[in-house]
Order: sequence, then structure tokens, then C-alpha cells
Amino acid sequence: MAQGYEESAQRFGMTEENCPYRGRTRLPLELLEREFETGQLYGEFAQGRLVGVLSL
Repeated sequence: MAQGYEESAQRFGMTEENCPYRGRTRLPLELLEREFETGQLYGEFAQGRLVGVLSL
């Protein structure tokens, strides 16, 4: 059964202190833009629609 990200983060001991951008849900726009501009952000497309994002 699929788990939500928050449940998995808790299971691995990820907290705001040791992983401030866990799940990338609170990622500041400036950091997201910088990752995009430097080529560290990748998108997955299906039928011309963005369906996923990966950041390195």
C-alpha cells in the first residue's frame, strides 16, 4: 500500500531540523528557480503534460 511522503519522512527520522525542505513542499521559490536555471531540476512529461519533477 502506498504511503504519503509525511509518513515515510517520519519513518526515516526526517525532521524540519535535519531536512528543512523534506518533501519539497516548503521549498522557497528562489531556490526552485535557481535549481531550474542551473539545470538541477528535471521534469517528467506524459502526453505533453508535466507529471513529475526530480531535483538533484
